Amino acid sequence: MGKTYDVITCLFSSIGYVKTLSKLNQTVACMDHHLLPGGHLIFEPWLTQVLWVLRAQKQ
Repeated sequence: MGKTYDVITCLFSSIGYVKTLSKLNQTVACMDHHLLPGGHLIFEPWLTQVLWVLRAQKQ
């Protein structure tokens, strides 16, 4: 790819398809490699329906 960016996004819970902690670390490191100094990584987390309901009940 050879490019760098101000912002990198990972939306719609797509990070949840990374199956292992090792692969997650590799994924984030790769994103970081392509991020300009002072840039931002934005993740929309993987939330299961159970976590979503529990979170809503606490509010």
